Amino acid sequence: MAVMLNHPLVAWSALLALGGAIFWAERIQEHKSGVADYIKEIREDIKKILGRLPNDPVIGTGSPIRLTELGNTISAEVRGKEWAEEKSDSLVDDCRDLRAYEIQEKCFAYAKRPDVLDDEMQGRVLNSAYKHGQGRDSVLNVLAVELRDNILTKLERTEELPIQ
Repeated sequence: MAVMLNHPLVAWSALLALGGAIFWAERIQEHKSGVADYIKEIREDIKKILGRLPNDPVIGTGSPIRLTELGNTISAEVRGKEWAEEKSDSLVDDCRDLRAYEIQEKCFAYAKRPDVLDDEMQGRVLNSAYKHGQGRDSVLNVLAVELRDNILTKLERTEELPIQ
């Protein structure tokens, strides 16, 4: 083999072949890197799309959000309307100058505060979540929607309530 490399044509051919192999290996690596970046971008886009889809079975897909049949069932079980009636009195004044969406956000944040539910209501929430195979947050979402609707009614902004 060493004798063959002494010949200039063979040596140049070997160098060219080696250079070509290195060149193509680099191109393949660049392509793989580009494909990996492209796949990463696609995954991020899919996550964004899925993040925009409602994934809580107690809340409908319409706008404004409203309770589904399951949400209404859970609300009846935990006495969500009564809870909302009781809690809305302390919030209604803070909501007078807010837009409906801001009221909704405030209600969702309020319902998830750890100091809002007494022990009895906490028990009803957990029992309902267990009974329907839902997370605690889903039941709290039901309470938030009931609270939002109650506040909008008290503010006489019924045109902003979801159509049932």
